[in-house]
Amino acid sequence: MKKILVIFVAISVFIFVGFFIYSSVSGSNVSNSFDINTRGAYLISQVGKILLNDSDEISVTPFSLRNGTKLSSSAKSGGLIVLGTGEELGVGENSEIIILSNKKIKLLKGELRFLTPTNDALFVLWDNYSFRVRDKAVFLVQEIKKRRNQVDYQLIIKIYSHAVRSNVNGNKVLLKGYQYILDSSGIVSEFRMIKAPELKEPIDGKNISIDEGSNIIFKWDKVPEASSYNFYFSYNPIFLNSTLINIKKSFTTINITDFKESPVFWKVCGVDKANREGLCSDPFKFHIKNLIQILQLWKNPPKLKIEGPLTPTGNLVIIKGSTDLGVNLTINGEEVNVDSSGNFMHILRFNTIGEHSIRIVARNLSGAEKVFTKNVIIYEK
Repeated sequence: MKKILVIFVAISVFIFVGFFIYSSVSGSNVSNSFDINTRGAYLISQVGKILLNDSDEISVTPFSLRNGTKLSSSAKSGGLIVLGTGEELGVGENSEIIILSNKKIKLLKGELRFLTPTNDALFVLWDNYSFRVRDKAVFLVQEIKKRRNQVDYQLIIKIYSHAVRSNVNGNKVLLKGYQYILDSSGIVSEFRMIKAPELKEPIDGKNISIDEGSNIIFKWDKVPEASSYNFYFSYNPIFLNSTLINIKKSFTTINITDFKESPVFWKVCGVDKANREGLCSDPFKFHIKNLIQILQLWKNPPKLKIEGPLTPTGNLVIIKGSTDLGVNLTINGEEVNVDSSGNFMHILRFNTIGEHSIRIVARNLSGAEKVFTKNVIIYEK
């Protein structure tokens, strides 16, 4: 009986140890990937065609991105990525990136823009280099020349704020306000970019009523070092398919009439005497209201449709829905962009655990409004 008891205990210990090892291995496999349910990275908006791992075309956003996911954008295409920690990244056209982790991205080709300051350092890998980024910056891989069956590339880095640390030339610090060009052997050139212009009119978020043929006048402050200005406007916040107009130094205004969508995003960058583009302004946007809509008195509340149950993902809540064109839409007091089809998407981030309120208000030009409210419970920061 005693021998049987010893054998039973030995078998139990063996089973327990085996289960523990299996659980540990399984857990480690799970932790090496992430999706929207574990506060991972996700593509929240896109323009044009984006491929997942060179094969599947992404047609629905938000789309969760796991470790090892490769994203490829085609011509006139790109997207906006939000990491689980809240940072926003813009992927330009003809680009390829690999999401290695929630804080590490490999840039293969094209353009990667860091649009918001980071709570913690993010790492960009290119060629045999690693860059530690904490704020707004642009990384652009460009083809420089072709030889027989060989293509050479360079990396352009524009640093808007906070120095970037890298393993180039023995932990080189790339300075704020500078542009760097690198190849596989190191830094090719560097120069200080001229400062960004300050935008003046139309003010950010303005609603503009225009008739066909009417002018919209854009104004910005003069930059003494600028020999000219590059004026950009686009119908998306990452300036894909943007229109570029170069303006002589003596002018700090431009009139434009041909807008086909709303909202319109615009920015201005100074150009120095060597024809090098400097730092660009923070973008402004404005909404165009059709004159007929302006003259109408909207007495009835606008439509407001919310998709999904608004279930928290970690400390994030993704809100998608639709409303009428021309309305002012706010979520917890923050103005939210409504596209030309009346659709919108917004991500709320809560920094404390517990119950929180979500209040969505759609208000039309007559002041009539539709309100949606819901309480959610956040279980993790």
